Amino acid sequence: MHPRIRLSPRAFVLGLLCVAGLSALTPYNDYYLQSTFIAGNLLPTGSIVVLLILAYVVNPLLRWVRQRAFTAGELATTWSIVIVASGIPAAGLWRYVIPQMVSARYLSNSGNNWEESLVPSGSRWLTVQSDQAARWFYEGLPGGQAIPWREWAQPLATWIVIGLLAYFCAACLVAMLRRQWVEAERFTFPLVQMPLEVMQDPQPGHTFNDFVRNRLVWTGAAIPIFLHTLSGLAKFYPLVPHFELHRNFYDALSAPPWHVIRGDTEVHIYPAVTGLTYLLSSEVAAGFWAAVLFDRAQLVLLEVYKVLPNQVAITDLVTHQSYGATVALVAIALWTGRRHWRHVFDCAVGRARQTTEEMLSYRVSFWGFVAGGCGLAAGFALLGMPPWMTVPFLGGLFMMYVGISWAGTNGGLPLVQLRYFPTEPILSAFGGGFFTPRSAVATALIEQGLARDLRENPMPSLMNSQKLAHELRLPKRALFLACAAGVLVAVFVSLYAWLSLCYNTGAVRLMPGTFIYHAQTPWQRCDQWLKVGLEPRRFNLGAVAMGAAMFAGLQMGRLTFAWWPLHPIGLIVMRSWCLWHFWFPILLGWVIKLPLVRYGGLAAYNRARPFFLGLILGDMLMAAVFAVVGFVTRTGYSVMPL
Repeated sequence: MHPRIRLSPRAFVLGLLCVAGLSALTPYNDYYLQSTFIAGNLLPTGSIVVLLILAYVVNPLLRWVRQRAFTAGELATTWSIVIVASGIPAAGLWRYVIPQMVSARYLSNSGNNWEESLVPSGSRWLTVQSDQAARWFYEGLPGGQAIPWREWAQPLATWIVIGLLAYFCAACLVAMLRRQWVEAERFTFPLVQMPLEVMQDPQPGHTFNDFVRNRLVWTGAAIPIFLHTLSGLAKFYPLVPHFELHRNFYDALSAPPWHVIRGDTEVHIYPAVTGLTYLLSSEVAAGFWAAVLFDRAQLVLLEVYKVLPNQVAITDLVTHQSYGATVALVAIALWTGRRHWRHVFDCAVGRARQTTEEMLSYRVSFWGFVAGGCGLAAGFALLGMPPWMTVPFLGGLFMMYVGISWAGTNGGLPLVQLRYFPTEPILSAFGGGFFTPRSAVATALIEQGLARDLRENPMPSLMNSQKLAHELRLPKRALFLACAAGVLVAVFVSLYAWLSLCYNTGAVRLMPGTFIYHAQTPWQRCDQWLKVGLEPRRFNLGAVAMGAAMFAGLQMGRLTFAWWPLHPIGLIVMRSWCLWHFWFPILLGWVIKLPLVRYGGLAAYNRARPFFLGLILGDMLMAAVFAVVGFVTRTGYSVMPL
């Protein structure tokens, strides 16, 4: 057994400094420049840039001046702190929470009448109560005025408690899941494979390690570097010839019945996603792109034969299928890991002794999850959510967290989104007639804040950090506490950066999708529940059962037949925006890998692997280059989807 490495104090401090810097830059980069998001996904661009600078700039300089260079364990510590905290300034917390706190007051008009129908029902614990603070947020501060922090203090404190408590529960889940996923089921963790290569020490006598000295790595990296150099230059100089990296078929699919899929049938080129696909099992990769084709075919057939009741939208049906597939994923995970879960419970109640080190003991994580869930349920009820809804809401929320963690750690998706909310089956079963204005507003705001967009949720990144701890023999608990400190730094630094940007620039001049479109979503849902009157749509519950049955059937095929080609994981994300963007590069990676492995075997796979890691490296390098260009020119260019 290798000796365990202690957590390095300098790596911890460096990680916190990097988190503070990236948190301060994220709002400006993401929502003003609209460059490639600094976080944006589960392989955050900012974290890769930090890692590359430390490994290939700072470390050679330290060796040159005969100082102690950062070890692989120290690089892993710093990188882990950054990846777990990097989403907090964006969709991990503030992207949807802050705008919705003032949007109804500013965006109210004679058409929606929110000022009279909904704004009075917005709790002072969840929303800003000042019309002036809302107007200045969107239009910018008048001369001589300061940010009205007092108006924000109470609702911000509430949201910080809600966010931290939800993520503590997620951390408890990671502590209970880690051994099963890392050691028993041996998840592949594609998102940490390139960073692990970057972290390795160089051979004696060499300045750089084997990864960056491999010609195949740079052959792969040359492809995205070439593509994005031309496309990026074309953004500034339109006459520069370049390749079309993004194509939609909106016009070609405008006629019935194809019009039902024209808005979400697109082809995009993301070399990093093709590189990550190579690291996946072929059945998982096939499951993703096949799920998209199944989704589109299903929508067209439902439109042709019109078998649905009038009150059921076609896309709602497919969304509920994804919900059912996620239920099946969690149920199967509980069943296949039943011995592990029995051991966790026995340790929690004192009937067994824990034999492995985890970031939290099974007793702490089990009862911490229970206590955290009870605290959230009680808090939601006090804020206005119907008390009977709190438990199924939290059950759905944490089921979603487990689903995205599986898709991110074993499915290798760098960006994971789920198209549904936790309340979907509740509303389909009972309609919206039970809502009062106060309960509708509270439910919609909480749902938007915690479940609207899980692309930067900390749970998958925390699991990835624990995989690094396992590989490099880092102390898991100390690493978790370091990551938790990073989250706290990110919460407060990015909060200051957010409000400073919005009040000094005016949110109407920032990304419309974040500050107008998404900021209205919870209030529009309240309108749907209260004004229109949402009727029960129990037909959708059949779709939930159908999605669960499809997932279970595909999983049964995998367990029964060795040749089975599809993993069911694609079903949980088949309606998601991320898979609309990624299905083609995933298909491309699968098409390349399948014959290579079939006819060349493991040796061919290992020989080609550096090339595909290079595709990931090249995309990340170009994202960094154009982020710098964006800061200089104030014109953004996105390498990954926004």
